[in-house]
Amino acid sequence: MATGASWMVVMRMFDRGLGVISTVILARLLLPSDYGLVAMAAGFAELLSLVAAFGFDSALIQRSDSARAHFDTAWTLNVLLGLLIGAALLGCAPLVADYFSEPRLTDIMRVMAMSPILNGFCNIGTVLFRKDLNFQLEAVYMALRRILGFGVTLAAAYWFRSYWALVAGTVATALAGLVLSFVLHPYRPRLTLAERASLFGFSAWLLLNNIIRFTNTRALEIIIAKHAGSRSLGLFSVANDIASLPTSELSAPINRALFPGYARFQDDDAQLRRLVLEVFALLALVALPAGVGIAALASLLVPVMLGANWLDAVPIVQILAFSCVMTVMQNNSYLVYLVKGRPQITTWIGGSFAVLQALLVVLLLPGHGVIGAATGVLLSRACYIPIELGMLMRILAIRPRAFSDVMLRPMAASVVMWWVVTALAQEIKILSAGQGLLALLGVALCGALAFALVVLLLWRLSGKIESGERLLLKLVPGGSHVERVLFKMLRFPNQVS
Repeated sequence: MATGASWMVVMRMFDRGLGVISTVILARLLLPSDYGLVAMAAGFAELLSLVAAFGFDSALIQRSDSARAHFDTAWTLNVLLGLLIGAALLGCAPLVADYFSEPRLTDIMRVMAMSPILNGFCNIGTVLFRKDLNFQLEAVYMALRRILGFGVTLAAAYWFRSYWALVAGTVATALAGLVLSFVLHPYRPRLTLAERASLFGFSAWLLLNNIIRFTNTRALEIIIAKHAGSRSLGLFSVANDIASLPTSELSAPINRALFPGYARFQDDDAQLRRLVLEVFALLALVALPAGVGIAALASLLVPVMLGANWLDAVPIVQILAFSCVMTVMQNNSYLVYLVKGRPQITTWIGGSFAVLQALLVVLLLPGHGVIGAATGVLLSRACYIPIELGMLMRILAIRPRAFSDVMLRPMAASVVMWWVVTALAQEIKILSAGQGLLALLGVALCGALAFALVVLLLWRLSGKIESGERLLLKLVPGGSHVERVLFKMLRFPNQVS
């Protein structure tokens, strides 16, 4: 599981690296309204894609008795649903354009209709990469798919200098995924619906969960677009991409590896409980400082990455970054519900959360604009943290003390890091892009060092107990050497005094 998670994190960092480069370039070639237009089309495309959001891959991984008939049935259903969604996008394109009063959306959606069709035909055999814990090939597949889409997007941006670059990149990524899925895996699916009943039994709840996740993301963007316009939506969308780095770049790839690993211990509560606590410990040491660091660095990060046209996104990034830190911790609970065969828990929790979030956003958006929408997201997430963790503790019989042992040291160190980073960022005056990048890297390094020193100091004071700190040092190459160097740094102030 650790090896698979490492592969997925490295792959995601590579993917995000390309994404950051792409965003930096495209932000100077395109306008916020261009992003907003594509976000409108993508929102309705994802809404229609919910028809196919049964999560058949998760059902195949969760079932210990999955046979060829199950895989072929899942592929046949994906093909049929992909064709259905593509046809629906073509048909409703003019209606969406009329709804937003944006005639350009008609052609955008007609071209984007190719993506779900191509995705539906992808080789279902790639699910075996994860089921068999073969994450090296999974990483290769994802990397090549991303590189090809990245190249098309940049080439189209230089050629069109418009939103068509984003549309072309979306379709090219789907086409690359289709071709690579058959090149990298020898499995050749056949048309059949023999096991449709057994697949739908588990996947019906996943469909509801995916609808809820859509409501929490794309439906939120639709509300902002309708009441605040394409520029506000562009600011919110890009700010959310930056703020969600701990979720998308750490939590999501780790969860991709954890799900098949958890599934192997679905009948062993003691082992599953130990694994879940270890994962929480690692996420607290990695994702928590990453999210807090992004919030503290926003005043430097946004102008350096995106340029002067995006300065209004700074407070949005800061608010959403704290919300996404909470999301990281909640996603681990979702996996446990799935492997225990109880996806309905996520449905009920997620559904009520979606209602609360929508209400808060609708209430705060008119008077406070897009900042009010971001605040609504943060408040709703804060309300559901105790509910989510309480349910997880009940299912796996986890003591509250176990969570406090995992979280208190990283939380205290994050507070110190926030103070260090914000104090340094306020003193920096950027004169050029090069200076801004150096300042950003320098302040980030100081914040990371402050976090590491405080965590290790608190861990040492606790007697260097078996915890996430020890596990992380074991997993990181040269971890013991890193530990010795940091402890020497902790002793140095005492020697001076």
